[in-house]
Amino acid sequence: MPAISEILNRARQHHQAGRLQEAEAAYRLILQSQPSHPGALHLLGVIAHQQGKADLAIEYISQAIAINAQTAEYYNNLGVVYQAVGKLEHAAAQYRQALALRPAYAQASYSLGTVCQAQGKLAEAEAQYQQTLAVQPDHAVACCKLGDVLKGQFKFVEAVAQYRRALVLNAGYIDAYNNLGVALMGQGKFGEAEACYRQALALQPAYAEVHNNLGNALRDQGKRPEAIAEFRQALALKPDCAEACYNLGVILGEQGSLHEGAVLCRQALALKPDYFEAENRLMYHLQHLGDWWTWKNWSSGNGSSSGLSLPQVFPRLLFWPSRLPPLNSWCARGTGPPVSPRMCSTEKRWGFVFPRPPSRGCGSGTSRRI
Repeated sequence: MPAISEILNRARQHHQAGRLQEAEAAYRLILQSQPSHPGALHLLGVIAHQQGKADLAIEYISQAIAINAQTAEYYNNLGVVYQAVGKLEHAAAQYRQALALRPAYAQASYSLGTVCQAQGKLAEAEAQYQQTLAVQPDHAVACCKLGDVLKGQFKFVEAVAQYRRALVLNAGYIDAYNNLGVALMGQGKFGEAEACYRQALALQPAYAEVHNNLGNALRDQGKRPEAIAEFRQALALKPDCAEACYNLGVILGEQGSLHEGAVLCRQALALKPDYFEAENRLMYHLQHLGDWWTWKNWSSGNGSSSGLSLPQVFPRLLFWPSRLPPLNSWCARGTGPPVSPRMCSTEKRWGFVFPRPPSRGCGSGTSRRI
């Protein structure tokens, strides 16, 4: 029988080449003669993970750690398995142990950063990505991820710098172009954001989310027909894109197509039941269509995901984002169509006055960005 080191080297070659069956057979051959070989156990666990057998992967890698608790790679790969099955706290603990053994371990700090980001711990994620880049400055994905957490903390200037750094390292990095566009939108630089989105689409034309974001940039520059075309293209590519449904519903409503806007907001809510903005915009459209009873039914919990009663929902509509005209201002202006008897009855029952839509249609709104 060949030496164990020779078998292990051959098994790793098979493994790296993607020949998992041959690699697994070689690792098991090692374990036949040396059942407590930590390297073979660890790599069997890696293969099990690659085959989607998480429980078996955890078992093998944990056995390897029990035999040799001083190898950082074992903890890192165990963390990868836990993260893949959604056990983020377990994953974070393993990554931290790997870093305790090897502080300059770029893969472990990067992976810990992704876990912290998924948990909403943006400051800690930022620190881990910074550590990754201190060890491996050419890690383009870490640059982009760092930009994401900075953007999530509204540090748009720093986020833009990281996205640009990622693009220097990888000029074809589509997500970096897209996320750079979002950060530029946060700075109000809509023209520059548009250029970024168009660059991303030049690299990947069928990217629905980028078409949606480009629609937002165009809309904020007043290019409404082009924006509508982009939102429609996003939905053609990805019919279940709730954000594109919502954005298209908003802009069509702004142009007076209230019925189509309401239909699209309903569709957005069907795709994403907790979509608060779409729910509010739907009620806004229903009000201005004069469909008060549907609005009451929706807001009382029969159609709404929030389950709020009408008196609870109406104040939320009065505190609409600042870009919307105050809904109750139309009452003071006395504009809009004549008040129907049913509307008066509803107002008397609930103790408030419905806003009256102006005759030229509804005002502008805040579009959803992803």
